[in-house]
Amino acid sequence: MKRIVIVEDDQLLADMYKIKLELAGHVVDVHHTAEAAIGELSNDAPDLVLLDVLLPGKNGLWLLKEMHAQKIRVPVIMLTNL
Repeated sequence: MKRIVIVEDDQLLADMYKIKLELAGHVVDVHHTAEAAIGELSNDAPDLVLLDVLLPGKNGLWLLKEMHAQKIRVPVIMLTNL
């Protein structure tokens, strides 16, 4: 069982990913903004981050840079609807 953080502003997509991953036995947390996610990531790093590129406010690239600056070493899979 892995802990996965999803950072996705589209509620439908976030729910779809969350349900599928939970059915596979993982623990999943969802955040809808980069700002909301960075707090959790800095306190308790997950095993994987699924990160949307386009987010309201700070985007996914900002979050990647912030994770790097804070030395949060977690595998990240970038997602986009573009």
